[in-house]
Amino acid sequence: MTPPPRPPQTPAPPHRRLGVSRQISLGFGVVLLLHISIAVLNHFGLTRAGADFKAYQAHTQAAQQVVAIDRNVFHLQRNVILFTHTGSPGTARRVQQLYNALSTQLYEGQIFAQSDEPVETYGVLVELLDTYMSGFEQMKHDRERRRDLAYTAMPKLGDGAAELLNHVAQAAWDQGDFRRAAVASRANEKLLEASADALTYLHNPDSQKVTHALAVMDACRALLDDLADTAADPPAAAQVTQVKALVSRYEAVLLKMVQTTRGYLHLVNVVMAGEAAEFVRYSDAFKQQTIEELDTLAQRMARGNNRFKALSDTVSLITIFLGVLAAWLIGRNVVPPLNAITRTLTRLSRD
Repeated sequence: MTPPPRPPQTPAPPHRRLGVSRQISLGFGVVLLLHISIAVLNHFGLTRAGADFKAYQAHTQAAQQVVAIDRNVFHLQRNVILFTHTGSPGTARRVQQLYNALSTQLYEGQIFAQSDEPVETYGVLVELLDTYMSGFEQMKHDRERRRDLAYTAMPKLGDGAAELLNHVAQAAWDQGDFRRAAVASRANEKLLEASADALTYLHNPDSQKVTHALAVMDACRALLDDLADTAADPPAAAQVTQVKALVSRYEAVLLKMVQTTRGYLHLVNVVMAGEAAEFVRYSDAFKQQTIEELDTLAQRMARGNNRFKALSDTVSLITIFLGVLAAWLIGRNVVPPLNAITRTLTRLSRD
C-alpha cells in the first residue's frame, strides 16, 4: 500500500529587508540617541555638582561661624577671668564687646541654620550666654560694692574714730592722765590693726583674718569701755560714746564687706565657673558636631562623584560600542547597495 501523497508546500515569503533610507535613518537615529544620552548625563552631573557645591558651601560657612563663636567664647571667658583679678574698666568693655559679637553671631546662626537641630543648639547657647552675662553684671556690682565698702565706707568711719581717739589722748595728755592717753592710743592701734586685717582679707580672702579682726575689735571695744569709765567730764565721755558708735558701725561695715566678698567669690568660683564650663561644653560639642557633619557631607559627595564617574564611564563605553556597531551595520548593509547603484549609474552614463 503506497503512502498518500504529501500536500504541496507553499514557499516561505521572502525576508523583507529594510530599505537603504530606513537603514540610514536608523543609524543616524542611534547616533542621535547616543548624543542625547550623553547630553542628559552631562546635565544631570552638572546639576548635581552645583547642588553639592551649594550644600558644601553652606556647611562650610556654618562651620566657620561655629569656629568663630567658639573662638569668641574662649576670649570672653579669658577676659572675664582677667576682670576678676584686675577689675579693669577696659577689660569690662572688652567683655561687653565680645558679648555683643557673640549675640550677633548666634542670632545670625539661628537665621541661617540648615536644620532644626542647630537652631535648638543656637537657642541653648543664647540662653547660656545671657545667663553668663547676667552673672558677670552681678559680679561687677559685687566687686564695686566691696571696693566701696573697703576703700570708702570703712576708711571714713575709721578716720573719724581715730580722730576722736587722738583728741581723747591729747586731752588726757594735757591733763596729765598718761594712763588714759595710753589707753586711747592702744584703742587707736587696735582700730588700725583691724583695718589692716580687713584690707588683707580684701586682697587675699582668709577667714582667719576676719576672726582676728573681730577679736581686735572686741579688744578695742574693751579699751573704749575703760575710757568711758575713766572719763573726767561729760564732754570726754561724749567723745568716747561717739567713738564706740563709730567702731560699732565700722564693725558692721566690715562684716558686710566680708559677706559681699564671700558672695562675690561664690559667684565667681562656683556659679560663673559652672556656667562657663557649661557654655564651653555646648560650644565645643556644637563645633565638633558641625565639623563631623561637614566631613560626612564631603564623604557623601565623594561617594556620589565615584558613582557618577562609574555611570559616566559605563555610558561612554556603551556609546562607543553602539557607535561602532552602527558604523559596522551601515558599512555592511548600506554601503554595498550604494556602491552597486553608483556602478550602475556609471555604466549607464558610459553607454
